[in-house]
Amino acid sequence: MSASRDRLARILLVSYPGAWRRRYGDELLDLVGDLPLTPRVALDLVSTGLALRVSAARRALQGDAVMTIRPAWRHPTAFAVAAALILLPTFLFVVASLLSYELGLTAVRDVAAPIQSAVTSVGALDLFLVVAPVLALVAAVAPLLQLGWERREGTLQAVVTVRALALNMVIGLVAIGLGSVLVWHILVEALVRPGV
Repeated sequence: MSASRDRLARILLVSYPGAWRRRYGDELLDLVGDLPLTPRVALDLVSTGLALRVSAARRALQGDAVMTIRPAWRHPTAFAVAAALILLPTFLFVVASLLSYELGLTAVRDVAAPIQSAVTSVGALDLFLVVAPVLALVAAVAPLLQLGWERREGTLQAVVTVRALALNMVIGLVAIGLGSVLVWHILVEALVRPGV
């Protein structure tokens, strides 16, 4: 098969489900290599691939599927580290604020005040610090969840499986705690001290 025909056949095979392509894709490419790649053959390949995708989706809805976020499921530690890195600036900002303003440590305040005023003057940085706990929580928890469908006693039921990976769980809990502190701080600033 020429390089352009091979490339076109591989593009047409994208219509097939990934698991099917991994198992049978090379055999189908060999078969297509023996045929002239006419519009009718191309249409037949695509329509068969789409029919297989519809069949796979129907099986998934009937309880024959498990859904995971694959990169996260396979690399939970990497996602935990990414979550920690996302959370780190907000964590440092909150700790510096608590030490300097709530506990009154002037040495920390002298260092933290210029940094805090610079960060709060740039709206995007301020927004990132507030949204970071949510992003970190999602990144830490994604590798822990597996969603599936099961048919029990004639009814379709969603099944959620949760893995207990210590690092991801700790970072998720820290993200929840830090997010709670930020929400508390924002509410106190807006409601209790509106003029400050």
